[in-house]
Amino acid sequence: MNPNSNPILIRKRVVKKALKRTPVTLLARNYMVSRQFVYKWLRRYHENTNGAWWEERSRRPRSIRRKVTPAIRAKILTLRREYGLNIMQIEAWFKRKGLVLSHTTIWKTLQQEGEPPWRTKPYKKKARKRFERPRPNDLWQLDIKGPFWVEEQGQHLYLLTVIDDHSRFLLESRLYPHPISQQEILKRLQHCFQSYGRPQQVLTDNGAQFHSMRGGTSTFTRVLAQEGIKHIRSRVFHPETCGKVERQHGTTVRELKRLRLKYCNADLRRYKDYYNFFRPHQGIGMQTLVKDL
Repeated sequence: MNPNSNPILIRKRVVKKALKRTPVTLLARNYMVSRQFVYKWLRRYHENTNGAWWEERSRRPRSIRRKVTPAIRAKILTLRREYGLNIMQIEAWFKRKGLVLSHTTIWKTLQQEGEPPWRTKPYKKKARKRFERPRPNDLWQLDIKGPFWVEEQGQHLYLLTVIDDHSRFLLESRLYPHPISQQEILKRLQHCFQSYGRPQQVLTDNGAQFHSMRGGTSTFTRVLAQEGIKHIRSRVFHPETCGKVERQHGTTVRELKRLRLKYCNADLRRYKDYYNFFRPHQGIGMQTLVKDL
């Protein structure tokens, strides 16, 4: 056996020559080790001269500060199963409580408990030109989803959603069993104005409720102008402009099912409170208006 391949012999020889005032740089070059290696074993020799200082020590941490206790494990499962939070949101929830758990630790805990992953397709990051207004009520995004089929209820539904562009606050979310008229949209907007104030601008797509098919100014645009609000429409065939509210549609429909809520306005009001005041939002740095469980 080559003595230079035996780590214990190398440690003993390096320390022996270092004690004889051989330069550390020369020892490191001759034995093809780092200078830190020489200093480490020389220090261990002085700490335990008569003991087996050359033996490798256990690298296990002296104290595991982030050990997942049964209480923490139960809370992770509750946040996942009952509140429908993803791994990053669970991490943010614990951080608000003063406990740092990495998303890897949370993922391993869920895996150990047999929780299936939600994402079934690989994530492909696309290049997007992002925008966000600097203050609340600078811009509201409004859109309609539907009709979409709800198997549990055996019917088609339409979803009206209004969100604030800056804070992602869910201003209005309402389900309808029939197409939503322009008058109904304006009625819900007036309700939002009374509750949250008036925005400077409202962004929509080019749906029939927002755009005059015969040219000229639509009734929707004129009513907003009377309120001192500018109506902005997205580019035709470019849903990315209204991406935040489009994303909100998918989030609402998906999380209603995940939280075992029905597709009705009573449960939708409960979800709106959950979304605004409890659920961390990745789009705004995991912030939310915090409510305890």
